[in-house]
Amino acid sequence: MKPVEDPKTRGTAAAFWIYLAAICCLAVPGLLTLADIALGPGDRRQESVARTPDLSLQGLKRLPGDLRFYIKNRYAIKDAAIAMASGFKGAVFGALPYPKVISGDDGFLFLSNEEAMDYHQAVALFSDAERYQWAVALSRIESKAKASGAEYLFVLAPDKHTVYADKLPGWANAAAADRRRGDQLLDTLDLAGVRYLDLRPVFLDARSKNDVRLFHKTDTHWNSYGASVAASAIAAEFGIGGKEAGPATSIASPRGGDLARMIGRMDRMPEEIFYVAEPRAVECVSDEGLPVAAQHLDPFFYARAECNAPDAPVGVALIFMDSYGVALQSHLAPRFRRSIFVWGYGFDAALIDHYKPDYVIEEIVERKLQTLSTSDVLLRNAGCRVDNGGDSEETVLLLGNSLLHDHSWKFGDKRTVNCGFQGHTASQFTAKLDWMAKDETPAQIVIAFGTVELVIHASGEEDEAAFLELFREEFSTFLQHVRARWPKANIVVNSAPGIDNTRYAGADVDAATIEKANAIMKAVTEEAAARFVDVGAALADTPDPAYDGVHLSLPAYDAWSAAIFREMP
Repeated sequence: MKPVEDPKTRGTAAAFWIYLAAICCLAVPGLLTLADIALGPGDRRQESVARTPDLSLQGLKRLPGDLRFYIKNRYAIKDAAIAMASGFKGAVFGALPYPKVISGDDGFLFLSNEEAMDYHQAVALFSDAERYQWAVALSRIESKAKASGAEYLFVLAPDKHTVYADKLPGWANAAAADRRRGDQLLDTLDLAGVRYLDLRPVFLDARSKNDVRLFHKTDTHWNSYGASVAASAIAAEFGIGGKEAGPATSIASPRGGDLARMIGRMDRMPEEIFYVAEPRAVECVSDEGLPVAAQHLDPFFYARAECNAPDAPVGVALIFMDSYGVALQSHLAPRFRRSIFVWGYGFDAALIDHYKPDYVIEEIVERKLQTLSTSDVLLRNAGCRVDNGGDSEETVLLLGNSLLHDHSWKFGDKRTVNCGFQGHTASQFTAKLDWMAKDETPAQIVIAFGTVELVIHASGEEDEAAFLELFREEFSTFLQHVRARWPKANIVVNSAPGIDNTRYAGADVDAATIEKANAIMKAVTEEAAARFVDVGAALADTPDPAYDGVHLSLPAYDAWSAAIFREMP
């Protein structure tokens, strides 16, 4: 008689084999990942995603963190797994596997993360405070460039969504707006007098004139032809070349760009590259001393590249860029004898002092305005700066807090040196006077303090009378030091403007305390035989002078500048 098999035993055996198969499926990637680590670093693309953990003694300290990051971002067969998932979802559901990439018409892929789509659909425009902060930040950078003898140009690069909006799915354009953050910024730069180049109409015009694509279908970036159009427009802005880009040649690439990579179809989505050859040879080297070749698809990151074209017509260009600058490099570098491309949004003033460029270019793709803050693009490593070179031999020296720092000042043809420091009190500034502007002999000195002291007082528990007594002592000491340092200068002291507590994010500052502090500054100013400007009175006819309750708008600065200028003999 044949024994009867227990159903429970049969179920247990099936579960065992299922568990074993699952363990094997998990073990295979794990073993392959360990083998990949043991074999050492991968190719450049792999290492840019996640560095292979260093198994040497020197790397042991970083091993736990490196290993976690490596496994999360670059485990073995990850690309193959993504490709399989992409193929399955596409075949079964007709969908892409990665929600941050969408498919448009005629084989176009588009980035669809929040940054790109929120910008295209104008989900959140700049507030007045934000756009003024951007204008101030870029104005400072332009002032630094000009003070070093360089021409400055801010370049707004178009997003693929702007140039090929008609290729986007209907839902993406349904909520699109005619006015976006880029438009707001450029309007504000017009008011601030900052030089810029808007490449969006340049690209739309180029597209209307011929059928050559300006962007890759499978990549977020402009192609060689688009970069050539951009480079020609930049050169024309500086008066060193025409706007017409060279003829484009179609080159078939067996692999797609970064968007194809994100959905696991890089090897299944070939790209037609429209390439423009430059007549002048250029050699480019990275900051690591490695050759930097032209990159047409899915660009690799490098911190800095220096290019040389000895036969170029003009001198040195310093270019701060994002990933769009990689393709731009091949077409912009041949126009300068020496060009330095710096990948990043922070503007390092020390590089201007080091390279002494003739041209300073700052390129940002428009969608980045949706997520970048002004702290990302602020001027780094800068002390005092020259706001206006001027034709006069007379120098105006500005000493104060962020109200001076945050504006690019001009007083007629006078040379203007701005030593405003954010968040500084008169007491903190006194300690800097021994070394600050040591080579300057100003005819005019403009001083602005009080606001930071008042904000600090409002945030603490110090008695008002004690605060005002200490403020008198510290401001008087500061002014005495200034007078002793520059005895012949005409000194113009400014009152602290009022603070709109309904807009200011900090503790409420009492208007009566501001009035008392200003009375102290006026009395100390008169004792020092200096001049005094009532800033509140100067701004009386300016609507909404403080965009965040404290910091001033451009119209307010215009009114204040005029009031100061009237006190300069």
